[in-house]
Parts: sequence; C-alpha cells; structure tokens
Amino acid sequence: MLRLPRPYRRALLLHHGVGLGLPETAAETEATTTATANRLRHAHEALAERLPELRAAGPAERGRILHRRLAEAAAAQPLTTRPARVVRTEGERAARRWTRAAIGLPVLLALAAGLALLAAQGGGSTPDPGPAQPPASTPAAPDRAR
Repeated sequence: MLRLPRPYRRALLLHHGVGLGLPETAAETEATTTATANRLRHAHEALAERLPELRAAGPAERGRILHRRLAEAAAAQPLTTRPARVVRTEGERAARRWTRAAIGLPVLLALAAGLALLAAQGGGSTPDPGPAQPPASTPAAPDRAR
C-alpha cells in the first residue's frame, strides 16, 4: 500500500479501512465523487497487480478482501491515540503561531521597506555644510594696452 500514490492510499484507507461511503470519502479527501471513485479503481488495480487474491476477485469482492486485510493489519498493530484535549490544544497553538506569523511577517516587511526608503533619502536629514564661503576671487589679469 505504501507504493500507492498518496491520494489513492488515502481514499482506499478511508473507504475500505474506516468504512466511509463514497460521498463521505470524497468529502473527506476534498475531491469529487467521480475523482474518488477513479482513485479507488486505480488503487484496486495497482494492488491487484501485487496481491494474487485480488487479481482473481471481481470489483465487489475486492472491496471485501481489502476491508478484511486492512482490519487484520490494524489488529496486528494496535494504535495508541492521544486524548482529544491534547490534540485540540496543540492544534490551537499551531493556529495561533501561524496567525501571528501571518500578521508579523507583513509588519516586518513594511518596517524594512520604510527603513530602506529612509536610507535611500539620506536618512531623512542632510549634513550641515557649515557657514557659507564667499566664492574665491581670481586675480584680475593685468590690463595690457595695445
């Protein structure tokens, strides 16, 4: 099953492993019912190439075989689940972090752009040149009479 593409594997597990119907599997995978049915069909075909018992079975029988095989696999390695409160708390923390990042990043970019603009304008002030100097006078050329 791990060799299946992720969308096929997900549809297969939800439909045959969890027992969701086709419309529910489609909703859960955020795909159309037609796309989900095609994913299941392609997953069945790919698994039939690797499992001899699926190769000989018809389409309806394949679903029962997969459901049984997935149930056996689940019973062989029981899962430990975390309490709902822990999962919810971690999800809320992650959502808060992403929200802060989504707000903070544009603020930092705006500050950086403002600082760059100030630096490009000379920092907002010009250096004081000191007292004005009168133009240097050039000595007049001697008057030559012709």
